[in-house]
Amino acid sequence: VWFQAYVVAGYFHEPSPLSNNLYVGLYRSDKSMVSQQLIRVDLGAGHGVLDLPDDLASCHYVLRASTNWMTYFG
Repeated sequence: VWFQAYVVAGYFHEPSPLSNNLYVGLYRSDKSMVSQQLIRVDLGAGHGVLDLPDDLASCHYVLRASTNWMTYFG
């Protein structure tokens, strides 16, 4: 899965100067992790790739991305 991510702050959604790392994970419906990636964010933007296993079953998945700020400060 290729992805592009934008990290913004404030009411005007300007690029965030606070976060340089973005944690991206793909989770099954039972909340077990399938794949994860730590990507570098520069000037509010970053991109990455999540490798999917060949034996990935058909079900519902959740793609979640968060910064340290989001994890520790809500």
